[in-house]
Amino acid sequence: MILKFIGVIMLVGFMASIFIPAHDGYDTRVSNKKHKSHATDSFMCKAATAEHMGRKVLTMSSEKSGNKYHITYPRPDNGKTTGVYCWREGTRLLWQTDGMDYTYKGTPNFTGKPGRIRNGEYDEEITFSTLPTLLTINIKWSDGNKSTQVYKIPKSEQI
Repeated sequence: MILKFIGVIMLVGFMASIFIPAHDGYDTRVSNKKHKSHATDSFMCKAATAEHMGRKVLTMSSEKSGNKYHITYPRPDNGKTTGVYCWREGTRLLWQTDGMDYTYKGTPNFTGKPGRIRNGEYDEEITFSTLPTLLTINIKWSDGNKSTQVYKIPKSEQI
């Protein structure tokens, strides 16, 4: 009986290896050039910022700035625009504030100097994975909690 069960398991495994496509061959720890993604970096940054800041991805705007994306969105408390710079390194998304310093009265003051890069040991870690039409944003918060959000990739943002 046990041998028959093992034989069935082996047959199922063999059949699965024939009919289920293998991993695409991309190591998630390699550089951007070698990592295959199904979403534009712009969309990944908008989705990561939306998840991180508790906003809707549709409220995010994106503009390329060198090798980064300047992601802006309206603040819910006063409607003024705020933003971050975001970029991809392998499967990690990094960010920093855009240099707009809001005073206690909500008046923007452009400092001209972006904030620090959020990649320290006490900062959250934002990673992503993609399928042909889905983007998953994973955040590991500094307190150890985790959050995950799956976004449908719009056709205009698919690559």
